[in-house]
Amino acid sequence: MTEFAMVSGLKVNRQKTKVFPLARLADRPYTALPDVGLTWETKEFRYLGIRIEHWEQLQYDLNMGRVLTGLHNSIALWNKLPLSVIGMVAVSKMVVVPRCMYVLQNSMCDIGKKTFKELNSLLVSLVWTGKRSRVKQETLKLDPLEGGLGLPDLQLYLLQYAAQWSME
Repeated sequence: MTEFAMVSGLKVNRQKTKVFPLARLADRPYTALPDVGLTWETKEFRYLGIRIEHWEQLQYDLNMGRVLTGLHNSIALWNKLPLSVIGMVAVSKMVVVPRCMYVLQNSMCDIGKKTFKELNSLLVSLVWTGKRSRVKQETLKLDPLEGGLGLPDLQLYLLQYAAQWSME
């Protein structure tokens, strides 16, 4: 560690730094690098608000599952507000998209079509305040100049982010 600090000019805070094995080591004791003096984290840890866990499904539940539950609760409250359809689209862009995109961009779990279907269903439920949709979802997602309302498509947002990230 001291050589690393001398070469890189960085220090490791031993009280805050934890070692997290990448593979789940069921019955093995965590004895690698005992002289370094770092704590082993065996279950999960939080990094910038994202929970990291060995098991992908549990990581999904800890991150995206929590966001979906929070959105269900928030949408129930927002549906009580006297906002127009355009106002609800604005709420989705200002509140729902940032909440979802942060977790989608930063969690390391595989986000399937089922999740995007649920997110789209939540957005439509928000726009129509829980009532039956009066316009096709594809039409709502169109640009306002093309007759739509510009409802966000989170799957396209995530693809755009990944494409932009890969080009950097």
